[in-house]
Amino acid sequence: MASTVTTWGNGTMKPHYLMTKQECLDELTSGGHQIKNAKEYSLPEVRVLVREARVRTGLTPDKESEEQDFLRQVNKANLAELRDMCTKRGISLPAKPRVGEMRLELKSWALNTGTGETVYKLGGRCNGMTFQEIALSDPEYLNWAKLEVQKKDNSHWQLRQLALWAEKMDKDEMSTTPREPKTIQEALTMKNTPDKKSGYPTEPEQPPPVTPPPMKTQGLPSSPEMAEMTEVMRSLAMTVGTLQRNVEELQQEKSRKTRSSASRSTEGFEKVEHLADAQ
Repeated sequence: MASTVTTWGNGTMKPHYLMTKQECLDELTSGGHQIKNAKEYSLPEVRVLVREARVRTGLTPDKESEEQDFLRQVNKANLAELRDMCTKRGISLPAKPRVGEMRLELKSWALNTGTGETVYKLGGRCNGMTFQEIALSDPEYLNWAKLEVQKKDNSHWQLRQLALWAEKMDKDEMSTTPREPKTIQEALTMKNTPDKKSGYPTEPEQPPPVTPPPMKTQGLPSSPEMAEMTEVMRSLAMTVGTLQRNVEELQQEKSRKTRSSASRSTEGFEKVEHLADAQ
């Protein structure tokens, strides 16, 4: 019985890791794969079944077999074969490479070339799932894999492969995430940069509104620079006010000391004059 493959509506086959549970069940049923008690199956489990069914029918390549075959070839290849395998994959070698060195280079290359379709066969709750399925259904497992590889240098090669793939996906996501402009000038420059698709600059957007400071700023433009200048002016005004108060207090203290000294001098003269009169 020919299986009815789930498509996007334009004839393109929909990836199994993006299918809903009902789509998975419908495709499996159309291929003669009867599932009893479908409610007991989780979404990741039925997606795995769809992928395995597509591999059996030749709709998708068996990445797992290709990877295992490559590692077997690396372990069995001689010096000349290993050199040829490295050359085809662009791996640089010393003038006189050793067999062990080339095998390590090829295995390292395999670790860094994991794809979303690579099947995870290390056991655990994600056993039998592809890297893409793990990312969609259990992203916490990816975080655990990255931490585990960082803690242990002798981690299993496929756990390292999963961690490297996850790190690569993180970098790709960061590189495609637009960076927020730091200044208005930068925002206008970014908005006026020609669009790669159309070749024309995009329409510049107005800068975000800035809440005016609680002081009189009538007639002044509202902008982040003005808000910063206002804050500096407020700080300077507070500093000047503090200095003025300190100066006034010093003047008052000096005045009190002067009056006190004059008072003591007057009292001395009065005592002297009183004594003179008494004599």
